[in-house]
Amino acid sequence: MIVLLGLIICPIVALLLYFTWIHTAPLHKGGTDAMIILGFKCDDDRIHPLLLDRLVTSLELLKTYDYKKIILTGGPVTSAQSEAVIMKDYLVQHGVDQDKIVLEQYARDTVQNISNCQTIMQRFNLKTSTVISNSFHIRRTQWIAKFLGFPSYYYANRSIRAVVKQGYRTLHELKAYYATIKAIKNMSA
Repeated sequence: MIVLLGLIICPIVALLLYFTWIHTAPLHKGGTDAMIILGFKCDDDRIHPLLLDRLVTSLELLKTYDYKKIILTGGPVTSAQSEAVIMKDYLVQHGVDQDKIVLEQYARDTVQNISNCQTIMQRFNLKTSTVISNSFHIRRTQWIAKFLGFPSYYYANRSIRAVVKQGYRTLHELKAYYATIKAIKNMSA
């Protein structure tokens, strides 16, 4: 009976520890040269709810902080338009100055997002950035950026409602870590 109880409790505790670790990465709101908003697949050019959360979070930060540039990153993964263009349209409709927006329209994953944003930051002489994503995505994004030598700050909506909506994606991050390791190995080869 004790062994059976242990077989039930241990995975639950491990899952709770994993969720806690994923959703407690350090966050920083602003005071940087650039805001980078990471894309998320937009089926049929429609904004996915997780991407909408990133955009709404960004609009909230833009009320308080002034960034020299807003870099929108993401290629056309599951839509005709790039994720970057779809995000730009949304932000401009919500009052963001189009002249501050820089599009990175070629990345198809987070490794390419960060790598391509490094190049854009150098081109515009931007030294610091705040990367906006979802809470489940921050840890892996930090890991990628550290590997690529891209120091940055990170921010996400961490409300209970937002984190609960990210339950499936939080579990999916384990698979995404594996894919990231493969992508980084390919870059290094």
